[in-house]
Amino acid sequence: MLLGGAVLETREILTRFKNGELSMEEAEHYFRKEPFEEMDDYAKLDSHREIRSGFPEVIFCSGKADQHFVHIFKKLYEDNGEVFGTRASRHQYELVKDLLPGVEYDELSHIIKIEKKEKEIPDLEVLFDLADLFKVFGDSTRIRIMFAISDNEMSVLSIAEALNMEQSTISHQLRVLRQNKLVRVRREGKQIYYTLDDDHVKKIIEMGLDHVLE
Repeated sequence: MLLGGAVLETREILTRFKNGELSMEEAEHYFRKEPFEEMDDYAKLDSHREIRSGFPEVIFCSGKADQHFVHIFKKLYEDNGEVFGTRASRHQYELVKDLLPGVEYDELSHIIKIEKKEKEIPDLEVLFDLADLFKVFGDSTRIRIMFAISDNEMSVLSIAEALNMEQSTISHQLRVLRQNKLVRVRREGKQIYYTLDDDHVKKIIEMGLDHVLE
């Protein structure tokens, strides 16, 4: 029964990722988590509840020992960035309000919660910089060069031979890529070798290719 449930949840994670409902980081986060997490001998957290129902684990607060309540509340916040509890008391609210700013408590419904903050849009200047970065990727010659050096270092001559292009053209595009921190160099005597600046650049290329090939 557990195996069948695990297979079902795996399919749900992959389906939601494919549909764009989960980012790659969120999907990896779910795969790293066990479906249920034991909290010593006083609670079992359903880590995959959000996958099945769309809502994360809910705390039934009534009757919980103070230290157990605080431990569960903090754990859910660390895992999900949000917490929702029912049948909570003002005393329980007082226990966590200073530990986790943003906790809200409703006296009438006895609900205690922390909600995820909406993702803020970066400053306009940052978005302009991002747009400029993607413009650099908008040249097929630069893309070919980045693919060529994605897994190893190469000289201008080696790149030109691999792509059947003039060395002057390769040198010009490498300058553009270096100016945008997409490529780095290593000198060995008079020889200069080029490779991608870091794994972020490689991931951008790989994710772009995956998107095109879908």
